[in-house]
Amino acid sequence: MTKQALLFIFSLLSLTLPVLLFILRDSEYRKNLFVYFPIGVAVQMLSASVFTSLLFNALSFGWTKYAIVITCSSMLVYFALRWFHMNHVFVNRRILDGRVLLVISILAFIANADNFIILSKQGLFDIEPPYFRPGLVSDPVRNVIIVNALIRGDGSPFLPGSEFSYQLLWYQFAALFAAPFATAQNFRLVSGVTMMQGYLLFFYLFWAVSIMRPGLVLRYRSAVFAFVAVIIAAHADSYNYFIRGCIEADGSCGPTGYRYFVRNFSTELATLASPQHVFFLIPLVIFYATNRLLQDRHRTAPTHRITLFTAMFLSSPIMSAFFLPSYLTYHYVFLATKRRYSRLLPTIFEVIAILIVGVLLFWGTTRTSPLDLFTRPSSAGLVIFPFGMDFQDSIMHLFFSLVQIPRIVIWGFGVTGLVAVLLLLVQLYKCAKGNWISTETYHYTFMVLGTMYLFYFIVTHGEIRRHVVILLSPVIVLLILKLLPSWRKLHRSIMYLGIFWIVLILSVYLHGVYIYAYTMKPSVLTTEIDWNDYACMNKKIFRHHADKPTLAAAGGGLIFPPVMEVTSSFAKPEDAYAHSRMPAGGYLITLRQIEDGASPVESAYELGFKNIIWGPLEDAQWSREEKEAVIGDATALETCGKVSLYRITHPQK
Repeated sequence: MTKQALLFIFSLLSLTLPVLLFILRDSEYRKNLFVYFPIGVAVQMLSASVFTSLLFNALSFGWTKYAIVITCSSMLVYFALRWFHMNHVFVNRRILDGRVLLVISILAFIANADNFIILSKQGLFDIEPPYFRPGLVSDPVRNVIIVNALIRGDGSPFLPGSEFSYQLLWYQFAALFAAPFATAQNFRLVSGVTMMQGYLLFFYLFWAVSIMRPGLVLRYRSAVFAFVAVIIAAHADSYNYFIRGCIEADGSCGPTGYRYFVRNFSTELATLASPQHVFFLIPLVIFYATNRLLQDRHRTAPTHRITLFTAMFLSSPIMSAFFLPSYLTYHYVFLATKRRYSRLLPTIFEVIAILIVGVLLFWGTTRTSPLDLFTRPSSAGLVIFPFGMDFQDSIMHLFFSLVQIPRIVIWGFGVTGLVAVLLLLVQLYKCAKGNWISTETYHYTFMVLGTMYLFYFIVTHGEIRRHVVILLSPVIVLLILKLLPSWRKLHRSIMYLGIFWIVLILSVYLHGVYIYAYTMKPSVLTTEIDWNDYACMNKKIFRHHADKPTLAAAGGGLIFPPVMEVTSSFAKPEDAYAHSRMPAGGYLITLRQIEDGASPVESAYELGFKNIIWGPLEDAQWSREEKEAVIGDATALETCGKVSLYRITHPQK
């Protein structure tokens, strides 16, 4: 826990201190602390990632690179905030007092407390006994493997002689802070950066709440109500628990069919398992918040929004592609009135400029085309569900799909989705009486329901659906905040108070189940294997054999072995397939392993491996005949208990 806490504090101070030093030196900036500080931190975070990536080939990771990157990004923050200030970007620049930031910071820490508890429990080979559960099995360990490969300056860690198919900015960002303290095992270091990302996500979510509903902050009781509801309901898997008796978050629920399969990645679970997704969610939340701050006299997309769109596209083009089309279609077509038709064409040109700049920046920082994110095997081959061969079938399918939308929202977002559905039903009841909802509320409703319909009933690829749930998790929270009435109406309404108490009871109970699953539920790591032997071998390879591509078993789908942290080593075929730009030979071999279940041991020499690990995992996953084929009578190079390292001396012909 010490390493995680230190990296959390170190990375957070690296982002916030330069911004504070600049703002606090001038009284004019201090007056607008509530606005300038969050925007400055966001600029610091994104620019540090970009500078780190641009210097990838020019400067190795370490203290020197850290100092240069933080200095350059701090200078960019200085010029960005000066530009904002000199151009009077904000309509009401002093919306709330700077002291509200302190309250938001404390609330964000409380909301992220279970992240600290869970990640500190997932020590992985640093504690006795080792503890690990899904969905913390593949994503976080894979993230550590990629970050370590970036720190070493190697190519793809999943296959020798191959390159990364993409390098998302988050990996560069995490490597910047982990590198000065890097050792043979960096799981805790990367977890510390993950904690910081989760903290910032909640910080910006509450900041957006304060901007979009100032009354929730100015009125003490309503603020407590709103924040408690958001914190508790952020990741409660109500549908699966009560319908199927399990929660998908900890891996106890399996797939439910290709049509309605939903991985319940809520806001906080995305923080735990996929911080590279959170790296997109933060700019998305900032975009929604600054929509209320930026001047928009002509109701078009000004330069400031172009900058935000570009930042989102740069941080994760594949998920931005889900958000941007639906947002732009709605904002620039559905809301186009007669007085705005003359503005539509220039706006389209600005949107095209956004995409061009985003593509160029992505290509410059990652040295690969954004098309790789769509054509890589794990994202390609989308299943398009047919509407039917005749008109009657199409109408029936459309009706069936519309009826299922509330169920899908609850299934995907748990208690948060349940609250959204209940509040939308209340709004429909009000609309029947002539009380129409605001345009902005309609916008959020369109974003959630329209996107869910598109990616659950037309595009039915499971991986894409998972990303959609991640993408919409903060949007649905903001939708709830828009649907909530004022505190006076809320306090006097039996209906709203009933919804609140139902949500509170469900969320507290399910949140307890969630915490139990990651802290007290039995670990997925079998105690029959001495994991310390693998941890010991990890350190020996790090010191003496890190330049030799080493083959190791992927753990039977449970967990990547620790030796993969320090050397090019084969993972599950799907991971090597999706995260590596392979030569033709490696592509065909990997494809054969996916389709026919062929063992990588048979092609170890052809794939470029020089050494091979053999221990209890390999005995369980591979056969003794395969061991003889690649090792023969060779003497072990290194030995740790039952785990040994061998040179491949007799390659399979």
